[in-house]
Amino acid sequence: MAAWFDATVADFQAVRAGWRQAWSEARRIAAGRPMVVATRGPDGISQLRSRLSIGGHAETHILRSWFTSADPQDIAARVAQHFETVRRSFGGLGALLALQRLLQRLIVLAGALIAALPSLVRLVRAPPRSWLDVLLAHPWLWLGLGMMLAGVVLRIVLRWTVRLAFRRALGRFVPS
Repeated sequence: MAAWFDATVADFQAVRAGWRQAWSEARRIAAGRPMVVATRGPDGISQLRSRLSIGGHAETHILRSWFTSADPQDIAARVAQHFETVRRSFGGLGALLALQRLLQRLIVLAGALIAALPSLVRLVRAPPRSWLDVLLAHPWLWLGLGMMLAGVVLRIVLRWTVRLAFRRALGRFVPS
């Protein structure tokens, strides 16, 4: 469990502006709207601007006057910085998927604990011949098993929803 939590924290730290920005970017991506990443120069003018969509369509605009007049090392550094920002902007989706996996596992774990602990206490106190009766009549067991099942179903539904969003976005993409 600690490894899952550490992986989720690492995914969120990779996002460029924290979990709120990750949530905003993931919602934008899932809705099929393009994400715009702009790198501005010292004068405030956008020198590089990329539009990205979940379907894989990407276009980058470069300010011609800056590109033709700037120092090549400055151009290389600015382009590297821009595309690192572009890479990190899609990190929000991965971070939210990692959080979804962690929450699903926590729900399953909580369900298992709710089911197992009280049931084990009752089983230890009951004679072996009545174990089946004790388990079938114990409401905490059914609640825990229901939570475990809900965690698994939640993961399947969320996975299906994300795949559907990808397919819709890919369906809107028309190569030029």
